[in-house]
Amino acid sequence: MSETAVDYLLDPHVDSTLLYQRYYLIGLARVTHLRIRGGPAALRAVRAVDRRVLALSRLRRARATLRFRRPVFNSGLTGRYVAQIGDRRIRFAIDARDSSPIHDPEVLDWSDLYFKSNRWPDAEYDPRVVPIVNGNGLLDPSRIAALRELRDARRDVDVAFVSRVWGGAEHNVRLFEALARVDGRKELHAIFPKGAAGAETDEHVRRLERIGVRCTRTGVSPDRLWRTLARSRVVLVRAGVHLCIPWRMLDLLCLGACVAVDTPFIPRWPEPLRDGVNFRDCGVERPEDGSAADREAYERVTTTVSTLLEDGPTAARIRAANAHYFDEHAAPDRVAEYIVRRLAEAA
Repeated sequence: MSETAVDYLLDPHVDSTLLYQRYYLIGLARVTHLRIRGGPAALRAVRAVDRRVLALSRLRRARATLRFRRPVFNSGLTGRYVAQIGDRRIRFAIDARDSSPIHDPEVLDWSDLYFKSNRWPDAEYDPRVVPIVNGNGLLDPSRIAALRELRDARRDVDVAFVSRVWGGAEHNVRLFEALARVDGRKELHAIFPKGAAGAETDEHVRRLERIGVRCTRTGVSPDRLWRTLARSRVVLVRAGVHLCIPWRMLDLLCLGACVAVDTPFIPRWPEPLRDGVNFRDCGVERPEDGSAADREAYERVTTTVSTLLEDGPTAARIRAANAHYFDEHAAPDRVAEYIVRRLAEAA
């Protein structure tokens, strides 16, 4: 553990969005002297940082509490921290939101350094805004170890795509249709949120079920999902909400999966994910509003995935590169070491 001390300033009324800070807190607990300041009194006696964060993230506070008692200045989406490096105190924030804008300008004003997980390279930001890996709050040390063990799983599925069909439903449906045309064994699972209803949703379900895509209203557990993805020679990933780099990508890096993406991610992490190294780009020029591209574009998904399945050496290189990327750049302690380096530069 370094001599750097970090205080996480936890708002006593924080809600379940604290899960968005968990990955960073696990890493900081490993490489710094981390203390959590504040939070519900019932949790102050819990010593283990990860147990405390996980327990708090599962709390479900009444919306009225958050809405009417007072605004939440330090939600889990954008957390405030104070680091002590030598004789210098540095205030910093970690913005783990899916979207690219700065939604908490008061936190930016407060900060000496502002880490943003979905920082778009061509957007205009304050010079204090720097990129950071989008940490998956579902991952803890035991799950990371389990994912690493799955790197050597038997791959008896050719292509997998498990996706919620929402926020650009037509785009998702067309991706499923493109993959259904790939020869080989497929794990295609469309998850329709319970709130999705109406004639459009019914038509999407009919289209997908006709081509053999499994459609459900309930999701799958992370552990079951990861076992499915580990068995797949190629896994398709699409950009998340607001075209972010989704948590799923971090799982696949840890798994050492061979990844195809519908279109390259817009955000850039400190060490960029690269086409031909960490993924194969299918070339669908998806509009930034999340709507579907031209139908002809989805033919490239079928072609790209089919070609990748036929090119075993390239797939093997992508798998190895992704396992290496996670271990060197995206594991919690590596992300925390990056935070400490940037703080030292700012000191």
